[in-house]
Amino acid sequence: MIEHIARFLGKLVMRPFWWGLRLAGWRVEGQLPDIDKYVVIGAPHTSNWDYFIFLGLVAYFGVRPLLAAKSEIMRGPIGWFIRLFGGFGVDRHAPHNVVQQLIGEIQRRKRVIFVLSPEGTRKRTEYWRSGFYHVALGAKIPLMMGAINWQEKVVYLSEPFMLTGDSEVDMAHIRAFYEGRSVGKFPENFGPIRLREHIQTSTEEK
Repeated sequence: MIEHIARFLGKLVMRPFWWGLRLAGWRVEGQLPDIDKYVVIGAPHTSNWDYFIFLGLVAYFGVRPLLAAKSEIMRGPIGWFIRLFGGFGVDRHAPHNVVQQLIGEIQRRKRVIFVLSPEGTRKRTEYWRSGFYHVALGAKIPLMMGAINWQEKVVYLSEPFMLTGDSEVDMAHIRAFYEGRSVGKFPENFGPIRLREHIQTSTEEK
């Protein structure tokens, strides 16, 4: 019942965002897969305007994605509203346990699209947070990628793929998708596509 209410309200609230994107000349290349569970990462995230792109895509595909939110804001009416549209509260005071919380929530649901920004910030960062990788790997579900191109006004979607467990191989595959497709609203804020452990490894080798 809640799922049906959320979808109905979501269409009413989100649809204007997609209309706005269409009027601005945006388009989508690619489709969401017809599978029960998967993780979607979106990049580059260099501006608050990226949220409007995300909301437009939610309206375009008519989905209710799983979004991780701080547990503190999930109380009261605001928390109910966030949950209605796919929010899930996580205890960020236990960072090593956040991945397990998300894996547990994904396993609990019959169908789920877990969406997040691997950069974790609009500012330039020298590495991506590895949470998306460990969630997809731990939950044993596919990963797919979304690339925002502000220059062409296109959102590119990849095919879903299963991670191998070799993070260097998997990140090379991810980089290959984003190269030539991704252009942030503020390109200078988009840093290297790599995990922090790869920086540490290359430093140790030197």
